[in-house]
Amino acid sequence: MNTDLFKKIGKLLVIGTLGSALLLGCGGGGGGGAASNNPAFIVAGVTLYAAPISSYVAVVIVETDSTNRIPITTATVTVNGVALALAQNNTIYTSNAVLPDGSGNFNLTVTANGTTYTATESAFTSPPVVTVPAFTASAVNTITWTAPGGAPAPGNGMFYDLLIQHQSTHTSAYALELITALSADIPAGTTQTGSGYIATVSGIRIGSQIVGAVTGSNLSMSALSQQASYSAL
Repeated sequence: MNTDLFKKIGKLLVIGTLGSALLLGCGGGGGGGAASNNPAFIVAGVTLYAAPISSYVAVVIVETDSTNRIPITTATVTVNGVALALAQNNTIYTSNAVLPDGSGNFNLTVTANGTTYTATESAFTSPPVVTVPAFTASAVNTITWTAPGGAPAPGNGMFYDLLIQHQSTHTSAYALELITALSADIPAGTTQTGSGYIATVSGIRIGSQIVGAVTGSNLSMSALSQQASYSAL
């Protein structure tokens, strides 16, 4: 399992708005390229956002390798024929105009340094739905969620991230990564009585290795839930 890919893509999608999501986890400067006989390192994902965005967003990172992580800014990247543009200081290729093909798949094509790489993964058809019970700050609370449409059982490449944010500031109050269940127990004392919070869950299915690319290169499918607002009692 490529946990590096999961965390990298997770940082791009687990904040409440599309604009802020695309600004996370992708810092760094200039670009470059490797020699044509060196394979590229490709971290790619397509995320289905819940309402009010209600659309698929593609994010692809193309780098020289998995250690130095130098962005390749001269790549051509498409998802289902839609060209992805460079963004965030030339460190990611992205587009929010992608749709599944007629078979319900997303098809990635990356051409970098004279080599073309392809991958195909089936789309999620609906995002997770989060349920937050009456939340008591002094007790253990269990948050549950549904699986994205078309998702396999948790584990074996299917995982979830949970993020609880302060409603007023959107700063993190609690987070769990790589959950292999459709629920999570929140420890007592995590929240404060009378305060408002937002719970968001992202589910991700990690695809198979992209043939010819650096080991760890994958196309993943993700889905981000609605923002479930609640107050701690």
